[in-house]
Amino acid sequence: MRSLVGRTLAALTVPVAGWCASQPVQSHTAPAPGRLLLAISSYREDLGYPRIYFYRHDGASAGSSAGGIPPGTTRSDHRPALAQRGRLCASTQEVVGKVSQIARWDRQESAPVALPNLGAAVADLGPTLTADGERLVFSSWRRPGPAGWNLFLYTRQDSRVTELPGLNSEQDDRMPALSADGRWLAFASSRTGGAGLSDIYLYSLDQQKLVPLPGLNSPGRDVEPTLSGDGRFLAFVTDRPGGAGHLDIALYDRRTAALVPLPGLNSLAPEQAPSVTADGRYVAFASERLEGEGHRDVYLYDRAAGKLLPTPNLNSHRDDVDPALILE
Repeated sequence: MRSLVGRTLAALTVPVAGWCASQPVQSHTAPAPGRLLLAISSYREDLGYPRIYFYRHDGASAGSSAGGIPPGTTRSDHRPALAQRGRLCASTQEVVGKVSQIARWDRQESAPVALPNLGAAVADLGPTLTADGERLVFSSWRRPGPAGWNLFLYTRQDSRVTELPGLNSEQDDRMPALSADGRWLAFASSRTGGAGLSDIYLYSLDQQKLVPLPGLNSPGRDVEPTLSGDGRFLAFVTDRPGGAGHLDIALYDRRTAALVPLPGLNSLAPEQAPSVTADGRYVAFASERLEGEGHRDVYLYDRAAGKLLPTPNLNSHRDDVDPALILE
């Protein structure tokens, strides 16, 4: 099945130039769908702040609620990240009158997981996890570092926060995304010397240095990266000319240094917060398109089928955002 998935997905790759142009998709039998778990941040209960919900999908057309993290009385939970096939969920928690901090939830035990020595200096947010949940990277405001927003690594084994060599700059470095294997870290930065107002960068944790992403960035804003399991595919949000709307989801294939067409994914409305499965097949994202259930909704796209999938019972009449997607 792996080789069939590879042939199906590889047929969708085109050069970066004319990235939004419609390309014919080669005809292959679609591989069997995967079993998916989504974590989203939602205002559906009208609590005045969002909480984290889980949603299970069959990778084709059916889905159902899979519970959520119990809410606090004055706490916002957002930006979830999943690990251990969905058992662990990290998120940003913001409590009224306190700093934002990183929290972790064990879905199997229905209990929080302690993160010793991860108290925020001023504000910590936007966690991303390796597949085993042992390493976590997050953005931090004014934690000792070269600028306002910097990125830091937390290792669960020794409960230690470290700054990675050669990673941070004197400008803001935010929106981290780890590959499941822990070898690659993508992030957005406004540092000088980039192609545009905000660019996507890729850091090798093995080599402890930045590696090039030829042809990925544009003169505008490229933000909110997410990586496939081995770091081959990188999905992100861009406002470059030629897209379907003002903000679109794009997918970059590092093996070919090209953008991959996503027929039927983007709309005239802003698209946000992509999340891609380890195999690069499925993409979840939030959108403000008018035909949704609420102002912002979460959508699921299957690259093998080249279309959006039905997601019954996923969205509400209020905002549903920040999807995290994983293969169970």
